[in-house]
Amino acid sequence: YVSLYALFVSFMYLLTLRDVNAAMFSNFFIVDSFSIIFKAVFLSVAILVTIASLEFIKDERNQGEYYSLLLFATLGMMIVASAGDLITIYVGLELASISTYALVAFKRDERSIEAAMKYFIPSAFFSGLILFGISLMYGAVGTTSLHPPYAGLIGAELTPIAMLAMAFLFAGFGFKMAAVPFQMWVADTYEGAPTPISAFLAAGSKKVAFAAIFRIVMFFMLAFRMEFGIILGVVSIITMTFGNVVALSQKNVKRMLAYSSIAQAGYILVGLAVATKMGYVGQLGLASSMLHIVVHAFMKAGAFIGVAAVAYMLIGDKIDDYIGLSKRAPITAFCMLAFLVSLTGIVPFGGFVSKFLLFVAAVKAGGFMTLLAISLALNSTLSAYYYGRLIKNMYFMPYELAEKVKEPQAFLIPMVICLVILVILGIYPMPFFDYTMGAAATLMH
Repeated sequence: YVSLYALFVSFMYLLTLRDVNAAMFSNFFIVDSFSIIFKAVFLSVAILVTIASLEFIKDERNQGEYYSLLLFATLGMMIVASAGDLITIYVGLELASISTYALVAFKRDERSIEAAMKYFIPSAFFSGLILFGISLMYGAVGTTSLHPPYAGLIGAELTPIAMLAMAFLFAGFGFKMAAVPFQMWVADTYEGAPTPISAFLAAGSKKVAFAAIFRIVMFFMLAFRMEFGIILGVVSIITMTFGNVVALSQKNVKRMLAYSSIAQAGYILVGLAVATKMGYVGQLGLASSMLHIVVHAFMKAGAFIGVAAVAYMLIGDKIDDYIGLSKRAPITAFCMLAFLVSLTGIVPFGGFVSKFLLFVAAVKAGGFMTLLAISLALNSTLSAYYYGRLIKNMYFMPYELAEKVKEPQAFLIPMVICLVILVILGIYPMPFFDYTMGAAATLMH
């Protein structure tokens, strides 16, 4: 409860800073609307996961360490969100990563330890790539600052060393965001981790890479006059297609949602690719990506907490175990229905609004970006199949032993919160979208 109180107070204080735009500590730390959006996401996810964990780990040892690690991970992600320097990004990223390694292995059984090792070993390698990229960047341009006017790098010459540094940085952050071909850790880690931690990874921890890569891409574009649109677009198409195609064959709900998270990373990259066009269209693309990050955080947090609730009620985590869930646990089933519909991109939920805006931004950008719009539409249709399978099992498959089970409030509360937020984002998105447009303008200029 102390952790929950601390997170809630931090979130309320964050809201008072929503109009602040300031840099401090020699531009190592930036407070702007862009950082506020990501910090709000990280704190919200941490609050939801903490509430769910009250019931999920109540019989586990070392609960104090669990919540401490959760707070340290959240702090690390918030540092990355406000980072104005590559060194600051790395410090925050490592604080978040090391904490999540331990959280994944928290149950100390064979399954969770295996998941933690499959996460830790490649993550350590790619963290090394990021650090090597930072050192090369410093050698190439003489600074690690991501504040071009401060660094004096506008229009700087792009040397081979700088290009190699960029390649290392993109590979490292590509792993953290689970973009293809760096997605190898996601399914096993999400499946083996305690389910609330799977929610934390999918809804919060993965977003930290986007907070970093958004600043880095904008920096390289402004400093070196570079365009990454086609590269980011190709990665986006491959990532969303791979995630959805592999999710089709999954029989475990956590693995299905894990591959769905890979596909969602591809959707977010659509907006970042469009952002390389600059101007209003680029701003629209970047704002749409940020809005989808917000929406996806609540969709995926709610879905994984729903899976945690089903597992806690000893129903199981296979897709076939969800047969008759609407009769056994009606509130949980209804919330899961809403999250799956929103993930598909259907009204009246926020998932429709953010995907629609990404589609519009890609169409407006024209040229190669039109392929991104087509791929986004086709992949959203493809995802409807495997989400529909789970919905069919919950609501339309006959189930004889349909006695009701007690649904724990510690899971229902965060699920209902996510559901309400997604409905608000679906029917009244303009205040949130206007704020993301302002954040995009701040980042691009």
